Amino acid sequence: MSNNLQAAAAVLLSGNNFAKVEKFASFIGLSFISPSTFYRVQKLYCLPAIDEWWEWMRGELLVEFENEELVVSGDGQCDSPGYSAKNLCYYLMEVVSEYILEVEVMDKRHVGMKSSTMETRALKNALERLKNVAKVTEVYTDASSSIKKLVGNYYQLLCYMKCSYTILGI
Repeated sequence: MSNNLQAAAAVLLSGNNFAKVEKFASFIGLSFISPSTFYRVQKLYCLPAIDEWWEWMRGELLVEFENEELVVSGDGQCDSPGYSAKNLCYYLMEVVSEYILEVEVMDKRHVGMKSSTMETRALKNALERLKNVAKVTEVYTDASSSIKKLVGNYYQLLCYMKCSYTILGI
């Protein structure tokens, strides 16, 4: 059992995917866990441990930034380019320390099957959570029109350049 756990965790934490590692193992004649074992161990042990660690670390970071004015930068990464994207992961990072403070995972089913609106919704969700626990004074992000509209609707803006926004009065 411990070898199964170690193999599943190694695949997950290395950034590889199971199919590639399984194929590699078969090329060199190495016995390896089955796909069902990998996904079961990942679901029951690995992902809950990662989630628990992330929540603990995020809490520690937010305590560290509790009385400070935060400048954050954000961007999303889709699983594929263009309008065919199904999933997006949006990150908000504190720019001085370069710590990730928020992660929002979005599926296009959450936004009425419109992949073009995933980034805007993800930023909105991440900022709302961060605003509840910290004072965000500036947001740096891309200059898409939907992002400009979102930030403009929420805050008074002073636009310094194409890709940065200063949030006043928070």
